[in-house]
Amino acid sequence: MECTVVVLYHGALTYYTVSETENGTYEAGLLKYNGDQKQEPPHKVSFKKQGRHCSGDFNDQDLLDDIYLAIKTQQQKRRDKS
Repeated sequence: MECTVVVLYHGALTYYTVSETENGTYEAGLLKYNGDQKQEPPHKVSFKKQGRHCSGDFNDQDLLDDIYLAIKTQQQKRRDKS
């Protein structure tokens, strides 16, 4: 599964392409960031849902959780259309 999600990072729209691996890990690659380049998010992020939150190779809990929530919301919308 691969999808594109949009989240807010430091108040700016941030676009990631995300794919899920077989072991439940997500790999996200930055497509576009509309904010201050000094605050740019990571270009590549790897994370996994563990309990209530996600953990990964980047220490911004909100960003990881927001990406995960956007993925799940998009999946639910696809299911609702079917």
